[in-house]
Amino acid sequence: ISAWRAAAASGGAARIHGLVEDRTERRAADEEMARRTAALARSNADLDEMAYVVSHDLSKPLGQIARFLEMLDQEAGKRLDADSRALLEQARRSAGRLEAMVDAVLRCARVESRGEAFVPVELDAVLERVLGRLADELRETGASVVRSTLPAVRADEAQIEQLFQNLLENALKFRAERPPRIEVAAADEGEHWHLEFRDNGIGIEAKDAERVFVMFQRLHTESEIPGSGIGLALCRRIVARHGGRIWVESLPGRGSTFHVTLPKRPPLPAGERREEP
Repeated sequence: ISAWRAAAASGGAARIHGLVEDRTERRAADEEMARRTAALARSNADLDEMAYVVSHDLSKPLGQIARFLEMLDQEAGKRLDADSRALLEQARRSAGRLEAMVDAVLRCARVESRGEAFVPVELDAVLERVLGRLADELRETGASVVRSTLPAVRADEAQIEQLFQNLLENALKFRAERPPRIEVAAADEGEHWHLEFRDNGIGIEAKDAERVFVMFQRLHTESEIPGSGIGLALCRRIVARHGGRIWVESLPGRGSTFHVTLPKRPPLPAGERREEP
């Protein structure tokens, strides 16, 4: 219910106007939306926890299988004929790939279920640490890194460092014949920070711009470019947990630009409460 007084016309009496609005249906719809959103969040959390538990429980027996195959190769490998040795080597490679895939699922599940609290994080310091770990590869490939001043954000520091590591490793892995050039920049866009990771690598076809973020989807064979097919999928989960977005713009043969947005006021991880000033 709302009311307001209308000014009197010349020589006339003032009037009071009122408005009665029934918001029962709107309130019910809002409550239903909130209920469904909470249920979806619980469902996603349950799925993440299930993936974590299943992957964790599978990792031990898979590791044992890989070790048993290695022991078999060491003990009896020389007594096997060529065909048997080839089968044994194929079994070892398959066990290794399966072990890597389970580990990848475990790492993705940990983003939500095993993440740390959001704290102030200096992105310049994060970038510095990542470049330090990649120093040998940067030197060997003749890569150059151009960087602008990066902001501080509220984030899970370990996950943001993993994000930077994956994107920079990606730029080095999918390099062209020329020496890699990587640019890292940030722009203030009001409610969020917009980060760009630009390279001059082999690029990505437009039709594959979403596929690269899907777990285990690879655009190149293992023999062409080794990898697990998890790096960018993990990046997307990390960015999503922080309430942001990640996408790629690319020209085949010219390079790619990975865009990341991080809100200045990120969503709170489960179980935390925001302290209002």
